[in-house]
Amino acid sequence: MTGKEEERNQVKPSWRVRRRIILSSLIFCAVSVGYAQVFQTVEMVQAVLPAVSIFASAIIGSYVFGAVWDDKGVSK
Repeated sequence: MTGKEEERNQVKPSWRVRRRIILSSLIFCAVSVGYAQVFQTVEMVQAVLPAVSIFASAIIGSYVFGAVWDDKGVSK
């Protein structure tokens, strides 16, 4: 871990919980895509893949920008 990350974990212990939620959500996205690939019905693929990709993008984006926002709040 970097010094900034260790500092953030000492100040805000909820980051460990946030990371677990984010990781489990991304694993859910991967499992959903895998399930759609295995059962390959056209309706399922058309419904699952766009929704899961938007969900994963939103998770990653909010994690990155939330971390930046939190870092700015800690530094003030």
